[in-house]
Amino acid sequence: MRPILVALVAAGCATPLSTLTTADTLPKGDMQIAVGSGYYLPLGQLVKTTDLAYNLGKKFNDSFKSGTEPTLTDAEKKSMLEAGLSLALAPPAAMFEAGFRYGALDGLELGLRYSPSSWRLDAKWRLWRSSGGAGTVAVALMPAASRFSFSSIVLDLLEYVKVDDFSRYDFDLPLLASMDFGQIFKLYGAARVSYGRYSLDEKLLTAQQVATSVVQAPTVLQSVSGSIIHAGGTLGAALGYKYVFAYLELGVHQAMVGTRLLGQNLDLGGLVVYPAFGLTAAW
Repeated sequence: MRPILVALVAAGCATPLSTLTTADTLPKGDMQIAVGSGYYLPLGQLVKTTDLAYNLGKKFNDSFKSGTEPTLTDAEKKSMLEAGLSLALAPPAAMFEAGFRYGALDGLELGLRYSPSSWRLDAKWRLWRSSGGAGTVAVALMPAASRFSFSSIVLDLLEYVKVDDFSRYDFDLPLLASMDFGQIFKLYGAARVSYGRYSLDEKLLTAQQVATSVVQAPTVLQSVSGSIIHAGGTLGAALGYKYVFAYLELGVHQAMVGTRLLGQNLDLGGLVVYPAFGLTAAW
């Protein structure tokens, strides 16, 4: 695979992994709006990519100094392919989000969340809640489904890679537990597993084609598809009064990305850290 795949490192659509809600549900008929931001940090792949870039840079520098033609081994080509595709599918990103929640029934809350890369629908079903008052504990399930879109200003500028027919759908199942301390402070946590399927067609252009604008020249077309699984947990706290709260949380997840390309099974997963904060207002 051509080294030009390195251009993929700034592309793609990361997964919003924020919770920004407790296990308790809104009273029937009540509504809530929320705005927030999270930071998708794929530390596992960033470490692997940094090591790869350092080793290849050293190898090419040594080749130039000795006057020899630099070459890549099959293992190095595969590592470049893995680095490019992993960060294309789930790059480091700041994720803005805005949401709306509605108390549909006693113990059932519906939610809609928008981020630049996805739309998400969820239903929070409260399984249990202790008696009211300070120290109220609640447990809930919040199944959700998301649809993603793909855009990349970087790839549009570089013109090395064209992505067509992109699709991705995720299904998320968090288990939430929380404790409310009166009307001022809340602690919450979530254990979650999310599963997604993606597919895309990428057209890889050679440097010569880009430089000479020979649009009739054949391109290298690759169809890529696979699954993305995130498994992990989130801990957070909320501070406010009655109807308005500020949330701060930290999530740690293991990403498992399954892809088979050019007859090879690729390792695109790794550790992901996701800090997030948000503001909510209910009425």
